[in-house]
Amino acid sequence: MVDELNQFAYDLLWTWQPRIEALFRALDPDLWKSTRENPVLLLAQLGEEGVRKACEREEVRRAFDDARAAYHEYYERKPRFMDAQAPLGIAYFSLEFGLSESRAAASSRSIRKIEAPTCP
Repeated sequence: MVDELNQFAYDLLWTWQPRIEALFRALDPDLWKSTRENPVLLLAQLGEEGVRKACEREEVRRAFDDARAAYHEYYERKPRFMDAQAPLGIAYFSLEFGLSESRAAASSRSIRKIEAPTCP
């Protein structure tokens, strides 16, 4: 069970799947808030023994079953676009997910260097 919880925690599906988020909240509502809703930190602070104790409660077992169902529904579904008979796949890459605020300072220095050359 701990391995599966870690799998849920490191998969960003929990951020938009309320049934998975509800599982983390059910484990320890106060700790969930104090970790600023960070499932990795929550599991680390609970430890294996804390997770086992929480999983003895019926509400947590129900939440776990719901989260597992949501996880499998998402990853086992076949989106409609996969029914198309297109010969090539299409990939979409959103830059906002690969950058952080710390890159802003470095990239602005690089931009200034690029703007420096003058035209003849």
